[in-house]
Amino acid sequence: MQGDVTVVAIVASRPSIQAVGTAAGFPPDGVPTIAVQGASAGAGDADRLQLLVGVRLDGKGGRIDGIRIRYTSEGRLYETVLPVWLSVAAN
Repeated sequence: MQGDVTVVAIVASRPSIQAVGTAAGFPPDGVPTIAVQGASAGAGDADRLQLLVGVRLDGKGGRIDGIRIRYTSEGRLYETVLPVWLSVAAN
């Protein structure tokens, strides 16, 4: 993270219920959420998860350059960084 953007929370949701792009407020109204810790995603599309990242702007602007994900599969720990990009600026 760079600048004045603070991640306030990360939760998961099933995109088959409702895909989320951007929303005012966190968590988004009407979207059932799942705690990320212990969430399970299978190999099929029906079991996939979307991450919902709540951010707060504390100043004039800033950005997030990626999200680090740690997960286990068959008892083995993996880690990857998803190259997502978010830029926020005050009006």
